[in-house]
Amino acid sequence: MGVENALGGFIVTNTFSGSGVRFVVRNRSQCNSLVVPGFRARRRTRCGALARVRGTDSAPEGTPDAEARHRPKPGERGLFPLVAPREDIGRYFVGERRILDERTARYPLRSTVEEVLAGITVAMALLPAAVSCALATGVPPLAGIVSTGLLCAITAALGGRPGMISGTSAALIILQAPLYQQYGAAAVAAAVVLSGILQLFFGIYRLGKFVRLISYPTFLGFISGIAILTATSQVYAFQLPAGTGLSPGAPWLQGNMLRAALIVAALAAGVAHVWPLIIQRLQRRRPDSTHRWQHRLAELLRWLPSPLAGILVASIYAEVTQAPVRRLGDFLRDTLAQSGAIGVSWAALPSTPLAWMAILSTALGLAFIGLLESLLTMTLVDEVTESRGSTRRECLALGAGNIAAGLFGGVGGCGLLGQSLLNTKSGGRGRLSGLTAALCLLVLARNPSGLMIRIPVPAIASLMVLVALGSFEWASLRLFRAIPLADSLTIVSVALMTVATRNVALAVLFGVVFSALVFAYKASRRITAQSFISEDEQTRGWRGYRIDGPLFFGTAERFSRLFDPARDRAEGHEHVIIDFSGSRIWDATALEALDSLARQYRSYGIRLHLWGLSRDSARLLREARAYIDESVTNEKALYLYERVVADYPTNDSLEVEYELFAKRESGNAA
Repeated sequence: MGVENALGGFIVTNTFSGSGVRFVVRNRSQCNSLVVPGFRARRRTRCGALARVRGTDSAPEGTPDAEARHRPKPGERGLFPLVAPREDIGRYFVGERRILDERTARYPLRSTVEEVLAGITVAMALLPAAVSCALATGVPPLAGIVSTGLLCAITAALGGRPGMISGTSAALIILQAPLYQQYGAAAVAAAVVLSGILQLFFGIYRLGKFVRLISYPTFLGFISGIAILTATSQVYAFQLPAGTGLSPGAPWLQGNMLRAALIVAALAAGVAHVWPLIIQRLQRRRPDSTHRWQHRLAELLRWLPSPLAGILVASIYAEVTQAPVRRLGDFLRDTLAQSGAIGVSWAALPSTPLAWMAILSTALGLAFIGLLESLLTMTLVDEVTESRGSTRRECLALGAGNIAAGLFGGVGGCGLLGQSLLNTKSGGRGRLSGLTAALCLLVLARNPSGLMIRIPVPAIASLMVLVALGSFEWASLRLFRAIPLADSLTIVSVALMTVATRNVALAVLFGVVFSALVFAYKASRRITAQSFISEDEQTRGWRGYRIDGPLFFGTAERFSRLFDPARDRAEGHEHVIIDFSGSRIWDATALEALDSLARQYRSYGIRLHLWGLSRDSARLLREARAYIDESVTNEKALYLYERVVADYPTNDSLEVEYELFAKRESGNAA
């Protein structure tokens, strides 16, 4: 099987046979060295037949030693590794994974076509969302379209997650609409610019990593809530032109118009759903002379993404039957008729302290909600594409996009879950799809013409509903009987709060706090102590406690009740050892519990010793030494080892050799 890859300007043919791989270099001028990770060396004399291949099987891939062996020596013009260099413009915009894909090995024609078609499909879905958000906020719809185009272009080119789509989001309307009604468009633009600056700050200081604190049930609830919001926001396609998808009071379509809209929507969704099944059915046939045409047809159909196929079929049906449905051109004409000039008059900014407090609080909310929704969307796209993005680059790109959108008088935005999943479903995995979508948006905003304006709006809405149904975490419903009740409540509460309030930050914050409280409650019940009495002659009068479980604010009270200084004094113990090898000191509440316990033991004439402290626990205790009772000592370095005579639960004796301790005590006595 031969596969051709474009590598650094020349063609390399990979011939897979047996235990090895043969790489034939077709360009004699650059036939110097070919570095092949993971394969043994083979050599041929004729330059055009086989390049000099170096490799190794000794070091695992990804280790520094392996990478050092794969790297060409100074002066050599080898390849490292078998992909185009990082500066390759095609790899940057199309996606590096696709170059190694055998299906798209003839780089980069098929990948480029898929990226462009996916971008066109996403642009159709972005346009109604941008207009709806702009109208709900109060700014001109044209400004919303331009804002979405700028956000999509900047995050696609500079973001840390290729294939993710950003634009104006309904989750940000709840903050921007009240500010516009009270202080005008200039205040909204200032808040958007300030939110972009804050997001740049988050990216520079790498604060996006705190998204890992969000529990998985909270993440499932967020996805399910956004999926419900995405599906319910598509009602604009079945309302009269005054409907925006966010105005539930708008009149609905009736009669033939409603019937035609439902037929077009069902046709688009049905074709998009069965399109991959048709291709698979054609490919199951044997590639003989009888069914060869079916395989060729399948190869031809694979060039067209299933969502775009649904839109095209629905558009052809609407044109042939002259169905009375709204086209994208009608939607644009209604929108542009309400639009004013793009831009903002900064002289109209309010100068009162109260107004600027409202602007700053809105900017903080926009920055936080935008980053949260973008990073959670990036996490989901990572799972879909089986790759990993950069949170830092995404924060920086989102900040730059919001600054550009605010300077043009638009509204703020963030990563869009529905459009991102539509992009990946259409085959868009690189940056070219996002740039194509942004370009189509900006062109349609300035010159609404061409074939795209004949596309039925219900077809686009039905595809977004299909994407929402696919992104909804149906598996979480089956998990309710298998996971703890607290996790099930977290999923349901976060999803319902997201739908009811449209405030993603509030819903996710509730999920994080609820999950943390549940964890603290469970951990507070898992601290135990085992008591041991030494029977050795040198350590007679010593008592030991072995602690299992974390010591923090949730377990401090239970920890204090594990000890009885009066009983230890009555039994004649002069020293008490607490073994922390199975525990850890976490916070100030734990230190206060230790200080209180030491004071109680000192009041009975008993000295408290801590043993087996971890490095972090010892450092925490050392830094708080001035505030801890002086009778607390860490004798970890004084004991050689501990030896258990029998099992802990059945024997209350613990022999400990304290040779160093005895020497120290004898030295002090002398």
